[in-house]
Amino acid sequence: MKIRNPILLLSAAVLLAAVFLFSACSSDERKSSRSKENKYPKLTNYNLKLDIISTRGNYRRGEANPVVRFSLKNAGANQLSIHEWKMHEQENIRVLYAECPEPGQATRIPEDRWKESERNLLKTNVPRYPLELAPNNGVLVDVPLNFIRKTERAGRYAIRGELDLDSVSARSAPIEIVVK
Repeated sequence: MKIRNPILLLSAAVLLAAVFLFSACSSDERKSSRSKENKYPKLTNYNLKLDIISTRGNYRRGEANPVVRFSLKNAGANQLSIHEWKMHEQENIRVLYAECPEPGQATRIPEDRWKESERNLLKTNVPRYPLELAPNNGVLVDVPLNFIRKTERAGRYAIRGELDLDSVSARSAPIEIVVK
């Protein structure tokens, strides 16, 4: 048997190779496996304490990097492992703020007046690792106060923090700060 058109044979071979190459791994499969985030079950029998430990009470509007420091402590009697802890640690805590016109009234601000401060989130899935906390041990986390850079009003504000995790929850008591 003699091949009459070698270009036709070569074209068929290239087409067949391309079909095998591109059908081996579908881009839809890769996208769906990346976008699936692990679900972390709610833990029970834990006692976490989230506190604001920053001593700074005055900030200036437009300040480059205003931050507040949080302490997350295992106040329970058992070892605690938080498997969903994000390596970009500021993403584990969200900051809420509200105007507080009268000094000493931060604890009396209604829930509907609290707003979430803008956050510096990474665009892709954040790598995670288990945070192991022995009893009475904790971790310190600095979280930016982005609302201070964007606010147009000076005044007294109340701020508080909440864990942004599925498996555990904790909320700090509010503190008051002054924005000049």
